[in-house]
Amino acid sequence: MNWISVKDRLPPDYQEVLYFATLDQGTSKEIMTGHREKGYWTHCCLFYATSILSDEVIVTHWMNLPDYPEKEEMK
Repeated sequence: MNWISVKDRLPPDYQEVLYFATLDQGTSKEIMTGHREKGYWTHCCLFYATSILSDEVIVTHWMNLPDYPEKEEMK
């Protein structure tokens, strides 16, 4: 999977994706899951942050979530 620039295309509304955002002129970086809804990004889970998440995030890239893992047989 590769990151997709929001300048190239956006995910459909309500499709859960992984996205990368910055704030404070790029000094803080976040990786989150969420979706777009009526032109706005919503977030569910924060995976990596260099500071406290604020409402002033700028989403720059996104990617589809990976497939679920295959079920392993119990031994």
